[in-house]
Amino acid sequence: MHLDLPLIEARNTLLIRWLILAGIAILVLTALDLMFFSGNLAIWAIAASICFGIAVSMKDYRITGSITLSANEIILNAPSGSASFPVTQLENLELQLAGRKGKAFAFNSLATQQGSGNSIDFRYKGENVKISFLLERETQAALTAVIHEWSQITTIKCFNPG
Repeated sequence: MHLDLPLIEARNTLLIRWLILAGIAILVLTALDLMFFSGNLAIWAIAASICFGIAVSMKDYRITGSITLSANEIILNAPSGSASFPVTQLENLELQLAGRKGKAFAFNSLATQQGSGNSIDFRYKGENVKISFLLERETQAALTAVIHEWSQITTIKCFNPG
C-alpha cells in the first residue's frame, strides 16, 4: 500500500494576525463610538467583518510538492529535488498529527481545521529530517494503514494532541 500526500510549507502568518488585530481594534472603536457618539454601527461592523472574513479564509500553508508513503520507504518530491528514505534505515521516527482538513474544532463549531501542522520527523544518516504534510479526510484511513505497516518494521511514535 502507498499513499500520496501534499507536501506543505508554512506561510508567514503575520498578515493574518494583523487582520485579526485590525478587526478587534475596529470592534473596540465601534463600542466606543456607540457609547460616546451614537455613531453609525453598520460601517464599523462591515469593516470588522471584512477583516475577520479575510483572516479566516486565508490558509496558513502552501503546497510545494508531494510525499509518497509506502510500507518500505518515504519518497519526497519537492521543488528542490526528490529524495527517498527507506523506513528500515530511519531512526527516531515520529509522526505528529495536528489536524485534518475540514474537521470541526469542536462540536457545533463553525470553524474547521486546515489540515496543516502534521509532520513526519526522523533521523536519516545522522541528519534530522522534518516533512510537513496536509492531511485530508480521504487520506486518513490510508495513513493509518501505512502507520500500521511501519510499526511492523520499526519503532514509531505517534503524537495526536487533538
